[in-house]
Amino acid sequence: MPWQGCRRVAAKNASWFGMLGFGYLLAFILNLLYAPYIFQWLPRSSSIDLYRGLFVFSILVAYNLVRLFTHFRLPKRLSDGFATALCLFAAAYFSFPKEKY
Repeated sequence: MPWQGCRRVAAKNASWFGMLGFGYLLAFILNLLYAPYIFQWLPRSSSIDLYRGLFVFSILVAYNLVRLFTHFRLPKRLSDGFATALCLFAAAYFSFPKEKY
């Protein structure tokens, strides 16, 4: 029967989608649990680690934002992503305290 292959593919896609959904839910729960510890540890770390953390955070947020720009061409997305990461890093740089108390 020609429909048998479609059912197998649909079942495989459904199980794959379920596993990815469970992984996403697990990542969300871990984010809720460990984000306060990271945001407590980051300002207490050395200044170079603080800047590394801010840089990685700004890159990740800019990357996720640029992924939404599907209607732009690649050079435009790259320049927008770089500008977004730079703005986010500057905002985080000026909002975090530089000296330890």
